[in-house]
Amino acid sequence: MITAQAFQVNRKEHYPAIVLGLIPGIVAWGLLLVQATLAATGTFTLHNVGLDAFATTALAPVAGLISLERGFLFTCMIWSAATVHIIDRKFLAAAVWIGIAAVLSWFGLMHAYELTPQGIAYDYGFNVNPGVSIGYLLFGLYLVLVHLLLRNECEPD
Repeated sequence: MITAQAFQVNRKEHYPAIVLGLIPGIVAWGLLLVQATLAATGTFTLHNVGLDAFATTALAPVAGLISLERGFLFTCMIWSAATVHIIDRKFLAAAVWIGIAAVLSWFGLMHAYELTPQGIAYDYGFNVNPGVSIGYLLFGLYLVLVHLLLRNECEPD
């Protein structure tokens, strides 16, 4: 119902933002199913297999799924808001949202985790996921650059 309402009350131009915002939530649900299945079979857990083993198996995407699942509510909101602003060509506002994502990632509120024997745990602190934080930061700087270039392009001579 909520998803249907999101499409009903928003402009068609913003549909891509709605869909993009759904992806982290769908990933979180999928990862929950994977964990429940592993727990039910008792054969192994994500911790026992370890992320190093994922690189050489069909489970390689699991590390990315876990990263996307951590803080997925923040990710859903930020990605949707930034995408709406990009669609509306408000690149500076989109850069602000992406900057918020960089800060949340820096402190481990998004995309940061560690595997423990009990399951997947958040990894809070400083600079816990620098790769993702820097990626968001670079994308935010790119959006600022686009804003500046388009602003200069639109100014009369």
